[in-house]
Amino acid sequence: MYKIKSILLSLSLAASVSSVYAEELLTPNILWLTFEDTSAYELSVYGNDAIELPTIESIAKKGLVFNNVSSAAPYCSPARSSLISGAYATTYGSDHHRAVVETPAQRLYFPALLKQAGYYTTNNTKRDYNVTLDKKELGQIWHEFDKKASYNSAKREDGQPFFAVFNSHLTHMSRLTSYTLDGRRNFSDSGVDKNSAPRYLPDLNAVKSDYQFHLEGVKDIDSWVKIFVDDLKARNLYDNTIIFIFSDHGGSSPRGKGYLYVSTSLQVPLIVHVPEKYKTLLPQANKELESKMLSFIDFGPTILSLAGIDTPAEMQGQAFLGEKATHNRVLNFGFRTNQERHFDPMRSVTDGNYSYIKNYLRRKPMMLRNDFQWGMPSNIALDEFAKTADGQTYSSKFYQTKPTENLYYRPTDRFEQKDLMPTLSAVSEKRLQKFRKEVSQHIRTTKDIGFVPLAFKKGKAYKDWFANDFDLAALHDLAELVSEVTVDDIPELTLHLKSKHNVLRFWAAQGFAELAAFEKIKQVPSALVTAVSDNEVAVATVAIEALVYLKAPNAVQQLLKAKSKEHQRSALETIAHINPELLLDYVDEIKKIPQQETAAVILSALGLKSAQDIASNKQLKKGRKVNEIRRKIKIKPI
Repeated sequence: MYKIKSILLSLSLAASVSSVYAEELLTPNILWLTFEDTSAYELSVYGNDAIELPTIESIAKKGLVFNNVSSAAPYCSPARSSLISGAYATTYGSDHHRAVVETPAQRLYFPALLKQAGYYTTNNTKRDYNVTLDKKELGQIWHEFDKKASYNSAKREDGQPFFAVFNSHLTHMSRLTSYTLDGRRNFSDSGVDKNSAPRYLPDLNAVKSDYQFHLEGVKDIDSWVKIFVDDLKARNLYDNTIIFIFSDHGGSSPRGKGYLYVSTSLQVPLIVHVPEKYKTLLPQANKELESKMLSFIDFGPTILSLAGIDTPAEMQGQAFLGEKATHNRVLNFGFRTNQERHFDPMRSVTDGNYSYIKNYLRRKPMMLRNDFQWGMPSNIALDEFAKTADGQTYSSKFYQTKPTENLYYRPTDRFEQKDLMPTLSAVSEKRLQKFRKEVSQHIRTTKDIGFVPLAFKKGKAYKDWFANDFDLAALHDLAELVSEVTVDDIPELTLHLKSKHNVLRFWAAQGFAELAAFEKIKQVPSALVTAVSDNEVAVATVAIEALVYLKAPNAVQQLLKAKSKEHQRSALETIAHINPELLLDYVDEIKKIPQQETAAVILSALGLKSAQDIASNKQLKKGRKVNEIRRKIKIKPI
């Protein structure tokens, strides 16, 4: 028999009552099998008839299939950061994808609480929490966190319950980033329907091929899950283990990863195996439970609840299983801060029927290039399609400016293609007003600091991100003002452009850039000229971008010499799409940009270079190998 602690938590952690952990295993083992970059709609258990998944389908038949699960963020690191802490990554500033920052000391990681309670905690191997944690800190969360980490560890005591996480790379987008279709295998040989294609994208060969390539990976996930099921059964653990099978965010097809659409970006599959002896931990009938609006912030509290542990006050999620289940939220919120080097924050909310997206920087097109994602032939093909006569509707929607808000009705528009904003009905108008208010309240109640660009956080201690007198409400107010900025707001923008707080100056410069991009101002404001010399290069670069729209003398040359390469690239690419005439006289200078990929991307956006010609010979050579070789299953129980 194994003794396990029951801990009661509020702001502090306190182990209280020890109880005997009997042979019947009243405290369950918990196994997470996570995979990557896959939307719920891509699995057969959610209606996709292009593939069969016998293992997952078998588990689903006897288990739970949740229909409204949101990853909160549409890419790995912010989603996993939210997952591990039970709180939105935006609350702690770990929302900028692929940008590790310092974490505040008070932030909790729920496996640490399980470890304190007596669970054996393991993670194999991907963490991707987007924060700096050294081995000592990781050791407070996990007993094991390397490539050999497993519930089968010899270090786990006999009968000790475990919480084990295994992460598969089989469906990661890198499976598809071949840059070319040369050497692509026939995926029907792998059991994928040769006619399958994402219905919400243009009918292009590259789009179909990438989609089928990804579905082959989903089939491999089914084989991977079977390895664990067989191992658990062989060790007489299957009937003592609750298994969560889910993806870390939405799918790899274009307009999926990195965006805020529900079906393609945020809605993930979640299939849960609950052994018969633990059915008492299900708080409701299956159908009612499966329809709940769940988010990654709820997973931590739920695992704690299954172990009999209260949800700490610091966590923002709600437990939906276990004796501590309290879930009653009817909305799912989402966030996106950046698309690779493009700082372009968005927020979203859905009630399962309607979905709403708030765009704070309207001038930035949706399809600004993410160099990693544009390794997929489908994204490259769409770039070229948008330049054709047939692609003009698609181009106007994804390669030009965007509206401040989008609203969709998913029961008749599953993939959110028909924006209701141009022709709102009375019912839709009411929903819009509600969602607009909900998002505005949400960024405030969660203390959302995802409006801070990376330059102001990277390499700095968390305590140094803001001055002691900084007012976060002022940042939220300013970001919302910029999203709908008018000439009447110029006095307020001018005032903020003189602020001692760099992030307020940054957003004030964004406000002027928005006014200039949409030709709401014609003259160059003197405050903007001063901002070009701002000691924060991010502020200065955005100010220069605004001057380019205003056709100020030497503005383009200044932008080409800007020190903030991320904001420079984003500004140049944005201008190339929405107002290319401003750059056409500077093609020779653009060709001399030291970052040759940046130069090629800008020339392609200007229509002077094919998107097919951006990839290097080295990338193409590696891509052919990607196409020819099926990814192997590597992560297994040891």
